Amino acid sequence: MEADVANLRNNSGNLDAKTRGAKFTVANSALSLAQSDLQSVQDALSAQKTLTVAIGKATASRLFEVRDTLRSRRQAYVAEGLASQFNWTALPDVRLQEVVEAHKSIHGIGDLGVSQLYYQVQTR
Repeated sequence: MEADVANLRNNSGNLDAKTRGAKFTVANSALSLAQSDLQSVQDALSAQKTLTVAIGKATASRLFEVRDTLRSRRQAYVAEGLASQFNWTALPDVRLQEVVEAHKSIHGIGDLGVSQLYYQVQTR
């Protein structure tokens, strides 16, 4: 469309002024509408991207909270179980909390992929 308008301005088709004027009005109006449509679509895509990033950040934040809650509850459960099974006063050099933190069920939680998700959300 831009090329059509430019050709009409330059009169590369050697048209008379009346014909050129009629064609120019139509071509220029179509170009203006197309540019407006393109801008509207770009604005809508930008707004959608902003919304998607905001949702992703909120989701990552909630995932961190869930992971931390899960880890806290699991640690309390493991500590309760170990405290009831062993006499920790007989093991003066061993702290219950250190054993809990080293327990495989706590390590099994890991970071649940939260770090990677958070990184991906922050870089977009």
